[in-house]
Amino acid sequence: MKRLTLGMLITLTLVGGCTGDTYLGELSTQDGAPLRVRDGADGLLKPGTMQVSIETSLWPSDTLTLKHRTGTLQLSVPANAYQGRALALSRHESGLNTDIKAFWTREDLDTYGQTDSVSCTMPGVCLKNVSYRVCPGGTYSQYSKGYQKHAKDEGCVHETRLSDDHFPDCPGSRNVSNTYQRYHYTLKLEFLAPSAAALAEFNGSTGRASYLLRQDSTSSCTSLGSRR
Repeated sequence: MKRLTLGMLITLTLVGGCTGDTYLGELSTQDGAPLRVRDGADGLLKPGTMQVSIETSLWPSDTLTLKHRTGTLQLSVPANAYQGRALALSRHESGLNTDIKAFWTREDLDTYGQTDSVSCTMPGVCLKNVSYRVCPGGTYSQYSKGYQKHAKDEGCVHETRLSDDHFPDCPGSRNVSNTYQRYHYTLKLEFLAPSAAALAEFNGSTGRASYLLRQDSTSSCTSLGSRR
């Protein structure tokens, strides 16, 4: 990722058992001067490095934290401030001199390939754990019709045995070619005047991540326990 000199670091953490996204970008103000959003040292936002986090909570509201060079701001974010991948926080809700709006967008980048092996099953002879239903009138494996037929019979007990035999689903593996899609999220965050004019604007993006786009088999399934 391009190194930023006069950048703004935004860490957006959506806490729900996991860590959210970190946005790197640049903050610009309307006149190039620091922006006063609240009285006090912590209310003066200077262009440069900043960290912003959102901690979600079941009650009563989320917390928006802005850590900057002159202090830290913590703002409550009500549930109705979210609209899909957007956030709108009025000055009356935040206690700041500006409104806040933020927008998130996922952007697909390049793709790349990677070979791997995945599990599969195939008919063959192998050693595996098999469920049996042992009844007064006979013993039935999970692969037999009698296993379900005698499911409600009295006097039957369930057993798991390590069996070496021919099965329709012996464990195996096959080679695959995976295609992954690289992507990142972009963020635009604005500090707005009452007229809705942007007093300051941040544009940034997360680090790259990827997801599986396509998987193609490059070999047939080979049973790991096959002896024939």
